[in-house]
This record gives sequence, C-alpha cells and structure tokens, in this order.
Amino acid sequence: MLPELSLEGRTAIVTGGSRSIGRGIALALARAGADVVVNYKTNRDAAEQVVKEIEASGRRALAFQADVADYDRVKEMTTAAVDAFGKVDILVCNAGILHRNVEVFEVDLDAFHQMIDTHIMGAFHCIQAVLPVMRRQPRGDIHLLSSTHTIGLPRGLLSYNVAKAGLEALAQCLAKEERGNDIRVNVIAPTTTESDMASGLLQRVGLSSFREMDQYMPFGRVVQPRDIANLCVYLASEEGSHISGQVIAVDASQGKKATIDFLPQQDQQRQRSGI
Repeated sequence: MLPELSLEGRTAIVTGGSRSIGRGIALALARAGADVVVNYKTNRDAAEQVVKEIEASGRRALAFQADVADYDRVKEMTTAAVDAFGKVDILVCNAGILHRNVEVFEVDLDAFHQMIDTHIMGAFHCIQAVLPVMRRQPRGDIHLLSSTHTIGLPRGLLSYNVAKAGLEALAQCLAKEERGNDIRVNVIAPTTTESDMASGLLQRVGLSSFREMDQYMPFGRVVQPRDIANLCVYLASEEGSHISGQVIAVDASQGKKATIDFLPQQDQQRQRSGI
C-alpha cells in the first residue's frame, strides 16, 4: 500500500487560486498538509471563501490580490507569504486567460500581449520572485499549468497556443537550471477541464452542460479540477520526488486529441457513433 501523500510543513503559492482548477489545487495541497497563499486577480470574495475552507481543514491560508503580469505586485505577494508562513517551497502557476475564435490575421495586438503577459510573463515573474526563497529550502516544487492544445494546436487559438507552448519551454529550461538546487519543475497539461474558462466551449459545440460532454471523453467523464489537484499533490510529495522536467498530459488519450472542443457540429454525430 502506498503511504499517504503528505505535504506537512510546506508552504504553497497558487496563482489563480480562487476558482475552478486553482481552487481545487489550493484545497488539495491544504488537505495534504500545506499552508497556502491563494492568489487572485479580481474576485476577493471567492478567494476568501477558499481561505475559510483551508482554515476549516486545520491549515493556514492567506488571500492575496496580484495580477501576475505585475512583477512588483508578485514580489509583494512573495514577501507576504514569507512573512506569514516563513517560506515558500511550492509554486503553482495556474493563472490564465483564454481568447477564442481568432485567426492569425485577426489577432488584436493588445489581446496577444495580454495573453503572453499572463501566461508566460506571469509565470516568469512568479518564478523569479520565489526562487531566492525556494533555493534556501531543502526542496522546491514548481508546477506550471499548460494544456494539451500544445499538441493539437487547434485553429483559432493562436495566442493561447503560443503562450502555453512558451510556458512549457520555460519550464523545461528551468528544470535543468534548478536541478542542483533540489527544485523540481513540471508542467501539467490538461485537456478540456470542467471550469469557468471552459464553459464557453459548451455553446460552441452545441451542448448545454458538461454532463452532455461526458460521453465524448475517455472513461466517460470530463476532466475535473480534482484530477489536476491530485497530480499536483503527488508531484510535490516524497513519492514524486524523482520527477522533473516533464510535461504530463491529463487527458487519457496518449497525446491524441480527446475532446470535441473544436469539432464542427457535423462531426459530433461521427464521434458519438465511433466513426
């Protein structure tokens, strides 16, 4: 029997931690024993609710407002984490945005910069702010949330695809650089996950709920935030201590496109019929 996964005595920052996948990650890390800084950009009430849930489980938590694209504010968040909990040894870069249905020649430059600033520069800011603190710890773990879209590169998502691909390159370079400092760096790349961000996909493919999408997915269900969160806990635990520099897809499809994210309507019946 595997030992219970424990993060007792560790401190995590989870960006975009107030809702959906980030919320699931923050709660799972806390259940495993970590204290958690719940980063949010706009929804303070949601972040405070996550803090209450963490504290109810017996761990400490702090909600901190910061746009990860703002390096000064990210540094302030790191300082607040150290002041509150003494250290940071787990960083989960989950904050993200999504612009849909835009071809290359239609991309708005401001929107493109916003995507890069949030995904790549946001993660870069968090990493640079946290590394001096993390290097002083016996162990560090950095998880960057990407997407299986970097495999299929679906049409109409240029900015998102580019941003996530760049994020994966950042992670793999960092993993090599920080190996000697006992810092593990991994990418978690989910397929479509039941979340606020993915809810807009339903109407596009003619569905009214994620439960209707379940039938198209491996094992008969849409990926849940808990699936991502459980992997985060495992990777940061002692049982995951020899895993670094990896891009781990959470899609049960062996790297193949597993969802109907961007299938035209006429293809849905083919998918349903197994064609």
